[in-house]
Amino acid sequence: QAINEYKPPQTEAKFRQKNNFSFMGSKIFWALSFLPFLFSAILFGWKYREEAQINNSVSDQKKINAVSEANKGLKVTQNHLAEGLHEAFYKELSKTLLDYISIKYDIPTIKLTKNNVREQLTKQHIDKNKIDRLILILETCESALFSGLTKSESMETIFRESSDFINSDS
Repeated sequence: QAINEYKPPQTEAKFRQKNNFSFMGSKIFWALSFLPFLFSAILFGWKYREEAQINNSVSDQKKINAVSEANKGLKVTQNHLAEGLHEAFYKELSKTLLDYISIKYDIPTIKLTKNNVREQLTKQHIDKNKIDRLILILETCESALFSGLTKSESMETIFRESSDFINSDS
């Protein structure tokens, strides 16, 4: 058996051409080198987009909740009205309206002046009569706080108009 396995020596040499493939510098090398950078860019883009969606949904949710938050402030205001606390009534009503406007119409709190509110609401195509009603309410609150206007009838009217303004906007 061992003799059958014996192969005679080859008389001719068969040479193969040397493969000059070098991994360094090849297209596969460069593709694999840039793959981590590409993966990182995709990951950062995905995270950025996800955070932007979360931030948008938070601001949208705040706008949706603006009416309910304003109604909570109106309940406190109504309690002040019932108790006859004039100064507290006007302070709370003014605060409630300004907070509502700030959240609902994306106006920063620091820019909540009557002129700026009028300008920003006009830019957002809010009805001019509605803007005028709001400014009148805010002016009434200011004059009541600083000049001592305390008519109960006017307080009830202002409260009703404020409530109508907030709830008609939802």
